[in-house]
Amino acid sequence: MNLQARLLWLVLPFLAFAVLLLALGMSYFSRETVLEQARQDGQVLASVLARSIEVSQDVEQGMEQLISRDLTTSAGILAQFVAVAEQCRLRPEPITERLRTLISPDNLSEIWITDAAGRAYLHTTPGVEFRFLADPLQQPQASEFWPLLQSTQPAVVVQDLKPREVDGRPFKYVGVNGVDHPRIVQVGLDGQMLTQLRESLGVQQLLDRVVREETILRIWVVNTDLKVENAADTLTGRGVRELLPAEADLLRDAFARGKPQSRIDASHITVAAPLEFGRSLDERVLVGMSHQMQPNGTTVRGPSKSDSRAIVINMSTDLLDGLIYNEALLATAIAVFTLALGAVLLVGFSRRFIHPIQTAVEAAERVASGDLS
Repeated sequence: MNLQARLLWLVLPFLAFAVLLLALGMSYFSRETVLEQARQDGQVLASVLARSIEVSQDVEQGMEQLISRDLTTSAGILAQFVAVAEQCRLRPEPITERLRTLISPDNLSEIWITDAAGRAYLHTTPGVEFRFLADPLQQPQASEFWPLLQSTQPAVVVQDLKPREVDGRPFKYVGVNGVDHPRIVQVGLDGQMLTQLRESLGVQQLLDRVVREETILRIWVVNTDLKVENAADTLTGRGVRELLPAEADLLRDAFARGKPQSRIDASHITVAAPLEFGRSLDERVLVGMSHQMQPNGTTVRGPSKSDSRAIVINMSTDLLDGLIYNEALLATAIAVFTLALGAVLLVGFSRRFIHPIQTAVEAAERVASGDLS
């Protein structure tokens, strides 16, 4: 084997190994760069979406706050009206007829006025007898208004929009105490309007519009108990959701750190970002807080865990896989081109510089063998 062939067999494997190592390194670091950028973009998206959800919640809560204030004013006026009517010795029948004229689909849906024992003797629902009880086991919702009978100062109880116990219809109730005698003056509003508002401007509508099958697979809003409150999913639709252990750990980390956290799996990127809901001055009407009756007669809500929430986003990596695949093809093409170019240059180098040396070596060998021609 001549010197040129030996050089080629010696150098080409090292050149091929170096080029292959370079191609693998380019593919690996390119993949890591793309995934890291996607993870950071997911965190930015989660932060932006979290702020959008907070705005949506503020609109929703602000509307309910205005409605609660309006219902509180209406209940206060009714308390004064009943006191004046009874001082004028009007019988319950004409008072009830006057109350029924106030009922309308867009304003008040129900009016309930009790005596000192909690019996509703004035109301706008014909054929119904109702008594407010103090036992929450018997009346989980109506019992919240019982402390109004014991209050000697102006007091208000505001209930969140919730399904009624009797028929499951969404209703919002507000009650005040009597101005002349111990009594409960309660007004109710059919929650259909608020329900439609939540469907059009609420969190669920926002999630449904953001989720896209090719990029964002699902978005969940989860409280600190790791219970899913709102969900938009391109795979299974709405329904009961269960967090995976890895997702639960990511959520706990996001709650603990107070900032978005993410992780990359084989098929998707998961991002968890905490939500921060603002507090208005009138905290009586914020969703997810418990009622407490204060000595001065006002109703205050204490904080509950459901106020702290987080958003979980699952982003597809299909587009990233395509980009990484293209990067790998590009790295392979560069490696093949580099190897081919290196081989051509090596052959050219060997022919230009090694061929004269090989010729001199062959001539020396012939002289050594006695050929002096």
